[in-house]
Amino acid sequence: MTRGNAWVGIWMPAKPRAKRPNYWLRLLVLIPFIALGWVPFYNRVGPKLLGVPFFYWYQLSWIVIGALLLAFVYACEEPSHREDKR
Repeated sequence: MTRGNAWVGIWMPAKPRAKRPNYWLRLLVLIPFIALGWVPFYNRVGPKLLGVPFFYWYQLSWIVIGALLLAFVYACEEPSHREDKR
């Protein structure tokens, strides 16, 4: 005598589980907000890069880094989890 659905695995194969999206990967997008939100860290003139003060080139570099992080997160997502299902 079997208890519950002990024989279900033998007679009926289990449904394949859908792969869950990695929501933790989306947290990488928060890194630029944290880096730029802490203004006292980069509120200084030196070191200069090509004559541009640190305050400016630090912020501009995070624009590029943020775009690369966003592209990485987008590329790592599976097409089935994206919003634009066509």
